Amino acid sequence: MTRAIAREVARPISRVTPDDLNQESAAKEFEQYLAEFGAAQVAELRGRRRYPDDLVAPVPQGGGELVEDFKRDLLEGLLHRVRPELVQLTVDVHPGSQVVAAPYDNSWQTGLGLPLSRLDGHMTLLGGDTFSGAGFSFFVRASTRAAIVVTPQGTYEHSFVDLQTDPNLQTRGGAGAIVYRNMVQSAKTEITLWNRVGMTPGSGETVNLAISDLTGISGGPFPGSRLFPVVFDIDQGDVCEVWIYLWNACSGTEGKPFLCSQSGKVPLVTVDAEPPFVPPH
Repeated sequence: MTRAIAREVARPISRVTPDDLNQESAAKEFEQYLAEFGAAQVAELRGRRRYPDDLVAPVPQGGGELVEDFKRDLLEGLLHRVRPELVQLTVDVHPGSQVVAAPYDNSWQTGLGLPLSRLDGHMTLLGGDTFSGAGFSFFVRASTRAAIVVTPQGTYEHSFVDLQTDPNLQTRGGAGAIVYRNMVQSAKTEITLWNRVGMTPGSGETVNLAISDLTGISGGPFPGSRLFPVVFDIDQGDVCEVWIYLWNACSGTEGKPFLCSQSGKVPLVTVDAEPPFVPPH
C-alpha cells in the first residue's frame, strides 16, 4: 500500500491582520474622504430650491419634540438590542477563493451610524438631518499577481416613511466600497440607492435584498450600475485593505414625523483570485 503525499495548497490570496504585518490602516484617509463626501451631500440637499412655507404642513405644538424623542428612543433601542449571530447563506467556494468572516479589523461610523460593525459585519444607521454612515474593513495579502474579486455575502434593507406632507423634505442614501493597496486608494465603487424630494403622508419605500445584488438607481433608460463585486489588481506581496460601507443624508427632517433606517448584515465576504487582466497590445 502506498500513502498519498499530503500537499499544502498555497492560496494566491490570504487574509491577514494588521498585527501580522505591522500594517497600518488607511482609516484616516477613508474617514477624510467620507467626511468630504458627506459634507457635499448635505450641502447639495440644503442648497436646493425650497417651496414656500405655507405649503408645508404645520407641526402640532410640542410635536417636534415628541418626534425627536421617539427617534432617540429608536436609536437607543438599536444600540442595545441583541444582534443576530447567524445569517443563513449559500456560498460557492472554489480553490481560488478566500472566505473572510467577521469579526473584521476596523469600524467606521458617523452621524446616526451605529459603532462596532467590525464585530459581526452588521452596519446599521438611521436617517437624521445630517450625514450618517457605518462600515468595516479587512486586510488581504497576495502571494502572486492576480485580479481580485470581492463579494460580500449577506442581506441589505432600507426603509423610510413620512406621516405628513413635507415638500421640502429630502432624503438620499447609498453604499460603497473602497480598496487601499499599500495605503493608497486603488479602487472605489459607489452607488445611490434612493433619492427622494418631498413626501406625503404614508409615502416612502421598503427594500430587502441580498447585499451582493445592490444596484444604483438609474437616471435614464439604462439599468443602474451594480456595486458588487469589486474588482481590482494586486501584485505579489501587496497588502490591500477593503472598506465596505452604507451612508445616507437627509435635509428638512428636524421635528418632522419622518423615519428612516438602513441596515446591512455581512457575516462573511468571499475574495476570489483570477488571472490578471492583460490589455491587448
